[in-house]
Amino acid sequence: MIHNTLANNNREIGENGGEGIYVGDYVTLDLTNNLIMGHTKGIYNNNTTGASTIAADTNLFYNTSDPVVGINALRQDPLLTSEFKPMANSPVVDAGKTIDTVTKDLEGTSHPQGNGYDIGCYEYLPDLIPLISLDRTLFNFASSGVHV
Repeated sequence: MIHNTLANNNREIGENGGEGIYVGDYVTLDLTNNLIMGHTKGIYNNNTTGASTIAADTNLFYNTSDPVVGINALRQDPLLTSEFKPMANSPVVDAGKTIDTVTKDLEGTSHPQGNGYDIGCYEYLPDLIPLISLDRTLFNFASSGVHV
């Protein structure tokens, strides 16, 4: 799983429930640049046979419990909008691992937009600021017949 945002699963089933990811027997799970938040457990490993493996690298976790996080994990509030997109001060911005095979985010925005790939399914896009603002009073177009 690469560049996903898994959020707010609070469904309780039996003894377990509310996991972002449930890992049972005979599973190989490879996680990179994922944002896993708002769950009872980020990753619940219920492997009883010993035949499952979990490799996690450069993911952000913000859950009630995170017993499995892997390497290079962030554990903090991801600072997202209500649409689960990163805000300017989000720790996921430029914090991801470079994965050349993933060229666009969920909305088709190219990776990366800043100094690095973002964690989660969306690349942060800063608000565009106008580069030029023209003051009409500085120009006299009347003699050329141009009206602004």
